[in-house]
Amino acid sequence: MKARLFVALMLPDMVVEQVDQALDPVRTGSAELRWQSPDRWHITLAFLGDRDVDSELARFPTSFPAC
Repeated sequence: MKARLFVALMLPDMVVEQVDQALDPVRTGSAELRWQSPDRWHITLAFLGDRDVDSELARFPTSFPAC
């Protein structure tokens, strides 16, 4: 199965709440935009593109050693 893969950081809840409130006035005037729900917000570090999920997962060990 192929999927669009990327490496991302999830935002802390406090940041999501503050940004969500700050965007309220912008959303009302932007009906033509499709807004993602805040629980999907993230910061993309690297876009990997369309990849085969199984082969990409096979590249990683099943567990990582503790730091």
